[in-house]
Amino acid sequence: MYNLTKVIENINSFRISEGHLLEVKKGGLYFDDNFIDERVDSYNYTFHDGSLIYLKGEETYIDNKVIKKTILIDTVLNDFALFSSDFNVKDFTLKYEFINLYNGEVVLDLGSKTMLKSSYVNSENILLLNFGDKISYYDVSGDVVEMWVWYDDRDIKRIIGVYESAIIVACDNHKIVILDKVSGKVIHEYQKVLGLNIGQEYRNVIPESTDFVLDAASGKLVGLFHTYIIEILLEQKEVIYSNLTEELKRHRVSSFKRFSNNAVTNDHIFAIAHTEDNDSQGIEYDSLVALNRISKKLDWQHHFHNESVGTNTPKLEGSILYQKDINHQLYIFNKSDPIVSLHLRCHTLRIFNSGRT
Repeated sequence: MYNLTKVIENINSFRISEGHLLEVKKGGLYFDDNFIDERVDSYNYTFHDGSLIYLKGEETYIDNKVIKKTILIDTVLNDFALFSSDFNVKDFTLKYEFINLYNGEVVLDLGSKTMLKSSYVNSENILLLNFGDKISYYDVSGDVVEMWVWYDDRDIKRIIGVYESAIIVACDNHKIVILDKVSGKVIHEYQKVLGLNIGQEYRNVIPESTDFVLDAASGKLVGLFHTYIIEILLEQKEVIYSNLTEELKRHRVSSFKRFSNNAVTNDHIFAIAHTEDNDSQGIEYDSLVALNRISKKLDWQHHFHNESVGTNTPKLEGSILYQKDINHQLYIFNKSDPIVSLHLRCHTLRIFNSGRT
């Protein structure tokens, strides 16, 4: 199904932006294997509307321009992004401003706030920000305009996404809250899953509210937890699940690792699984698997016998699958037909790439 075609070393982080591979290595930022700059922040960089944007120290570089403030890269939308500055050590707040990326002008000053917990942008000009116990909705179709603020005393974990007129928020106490996009009011909550039994802690409830990915095409939230696949049908307001223990045993998989922002397609879910070693009883390693959403079978598996992937999740861009491990190696897989063996080993092909190529 996928063939390992390349392994790049010395990768601190990577991002796929508008079809381009951006990597931060020990030597600096690379754009499609071309060196750009040194000492670039490992998390704040992107390629947006033909412009390379990255953070270096506390300065943001946009092509040949510099804004002497810190960009929050996941808030980039249209011509704007959220920037922070002036950290206050007494109350642990920062000053936040929406700034035009191309002329440097402040378009909306949010004042001082506690640190941003999460954000979400989509192609419908929606920008959501989560500060503490509230979520703010901004329309970025023209200028940046705050539409509403939702306050709640529960702990907001993560903004999962936007589906049609619904904003989906992961909260504590096993709850997923659905907000109306127009009013910001709660229109539905998911918490109970009758019959689900995963140990003492997870009985008849959603195991972890953050462990879901929105598949807007099918109108579902899709999640993996332990040996279960859990799907929330947003139109029907139903929660369904399947225990995959027997199928996983066939491939020596004991359980899935934590699931968050994993790659999901119409046909497959890509995940990391705890896998038992064939030769050493009681020893487990990580494997990258493709779970068929229809048949609930593992269609493909790649073993990492000598490396752990840690909390890194698989990313998919077109027909190319990416997986980083904890040893700063980036594995690149290309889709192939017919389905390849389920027992590819990670040392089958290795192209080491250290520094500029």
